[in-house]
Amino acid sequence: MTRKRRMFDIELPEGDDETFPAGNVAPARRGPMAAAITETAESSRDRARIEAQIRAENDALAEEHVRLKQ
Repeated sequence: MTRKRRMFDIELPEGDDETFPAGNVAPARRGPMAAAITETAESSRDRARIEAQIRAENDALAEEHVRLKQ
């Protein structure tokens, strides 16, 4: 015995599409792997920037140390 599936149509109004709630922009849908890759890339960029700042500070301190030692 087979069951007959009932089909029905949903009628949606043809008006302007409202933006996600009350004018806010809908967030981009991304998978967890894509989000993890993005976070890793941002973290790597931040880490490289911080390392560059630390190296610049260390170089300045080393130059000052050499200058004072003379």
